[in-house]
Amino acid sequence: MTDKYNKVIYLLEELRARVESPLTDLFWSSYHSVSEILEEIDSYIIRLSAMDIDVMKDIRFFIAPTGSMQEISISNGWADEFIVIAEKLDQLILFNNQGETAT
Repeated sequence: MTDKYNKVIYLLEELRARVESPLTDLFWSSYHSVSEILEEIDSYIIRLSAMDIDVMKDIRFFIAPTGSMQEISISNGWADEFIVIAEKLDQLILFNNQGETAT
């Protein structure tokens, strides 16, 4: 597995850790339960571990501005942290799409 994929997995695990609480407010999201979000994040990690590069498109949609993950971060007080994680993921995904080195 490449270093890039490991970085993406690390960032997804950071998101996972933030939503893992059963007290996570999901009101403004499309999710019905915390376990539903965790399962989705876990599926991305599994696909990355299997070197499925198509998962990058799904991750990009998952972290899109005004999407459920951003709404969850706002509702739960970690919006600034989400933006940092999303920007790092975007850089890594662009690296995947363009073959350039992300900084």
